[in-house]
Amino acid sequence: MKELFLYRIKQAEKPSKKEKYIRKVMMWIAVDIVFLALAVSLYNEALHTSYTIEITRSDVREGEGHNRTVGFTPETIPQSDGMGVDEEGGSPDPLAIIKEVFGEKAEAAEKIARCESQLNPERIGDEHLTSRDGEEIIGRSIGLFQIRTGGVEKNGKVWNRAKANGMTVKEFEKKMMNPEENIKYAKKIYDRAGFNAWYNCKNKVL
Repeated sequence: MKELFLYRIKQAEKPSKKEKYIRKVMMWIAVDIVFLALAVSLYNEALHTSYTIEITRSDVREGEGHNRTVGFTPETIPQSDGMGVDEEGGSPDPLAIIKEVFGEKAEAAEKIARCESQLNPERIGDEHLTSRDGEEIIGRSIGLFQIRTGGVEKNGKVWNRAKANGMTVKEFEKKMMNPEENIKYAKKIYDRAGFNAWYNCKNKVL
């Protein structure tokens, strides 16, 4: 009697085919969930990496010269001589000034300016790349060639074009909205770094 009782208990404990099948299905579902979680984790990591790269690229998207090398010295503003004024004495013609200032490189320079600002002398860009230098905000890109007012080098050192030219940032920004001043300053940048200073637009239009 005792043996029969123990046999029936063992039989009760032994899973049926249906129970085995259900356990098998549950095991595969658990495996699928693990793999799905792993896939989601890898996707999020890849997405984050892609976003980081995109943010890094945005640093050279609009204005001139974001990826400064260590030890960069800002250029001084060239002397203005009133070039490019139309025959009736009105506002200066940006294309005429570009041609006069850049000479044989004028066609390429015009393409850069169109890419950067659509030839809008009052264009202000890179608001998302600003930083503080004392009481002033630097980093905006101004005018035809999107000349940056300043920035931060890779070693954390601040460079400030306004300060280098004895101006406040507001004064420098106002000056760079003048087409002649902006173009002549862009030429000084070109003489130092070529069109690589406008890296993104160079790759797009040259």
